[in-house]
Amino acid sequence: MKFKLCFLIFIIFVFFNISILQAFKEDISQKIKDKKNQLIELEKKKEILKKDKEKFLKLYITFYVKKLYSKDSSEFFKNPDYLTFLNEEERFRFIEKALIRKILSIEKEENTITIAYNKILKDIEKEKAKVQKAQKVYAVNPLDGKPIELGNHILKTKGPLSIFAPIAGIIKGIGYKQNNIHIVIENEQCKAIISGLDEVIVNVGDRVLRNQIIGNVKGEKKLSFSVKCEKPVS
Repeated sequence: MKFKLCFLIFIIFVFFNISILQAFKEDISQKIKDKKNQLIELEKKKEILKKDKEKFLKLYITFYVKKLYSKDSSEFFKNPDYLTFLNEEERFRFIEKALIRKILSIEKEENTITIAYNKILKDIEKEKAKVQKAQKVYAVNPLDGKPIELGNHILKTKGPLSIFAPIAGIIKGIGYKQNNIHIVIENEQCKAIISGLDEVIVNVGDRVLRNQIIGNVKGEKKLSFSVKCEKPVS
């Protein structure tokens, strides 16, 4: 009977973690999809700018062809020194500068879009890396039970609020100091420490599941939370 109960708890634990990880992956997938849509919009803008730039360049050339060689514009391109003629032309300097400013403005916008495009590509790679990381090591936010990255965190909260176990494991320590309780949870791979609780409902030596309620806070608090893993969680 005891074996069946333990087996049932294990099955529930496995399926619960799978569902949490699946939700996390779906959230990341949606973010990646949104960013890819942003890339498509940027590509459309780049294409529009490219056409605008070509239009103004043609206008720039046509302008000088007509003004410098009003009778036979084809002669303009046959002259090996046509660039010299352009530099010496002063009568239409105002229009020249206006066209150049427009072309440079388009090039500047193109550069801005390119930078934004590259940044989004990097963001997509970061989101993909989060999924890969989540498959190796995994912990949840003790405030809401949602996936959280490993490391040190300061979590602001307003109670009353239940606090969840960020990892599955054994309660290794509970400390009390000036109405500030800290709790330590460890397993074979990871160690989590939460400080700032008002109450705990577990004892040292208890085995807890990830997302199991271990205590609570009564009012506005800043919880200090850290979780570190020495090797990947299978």
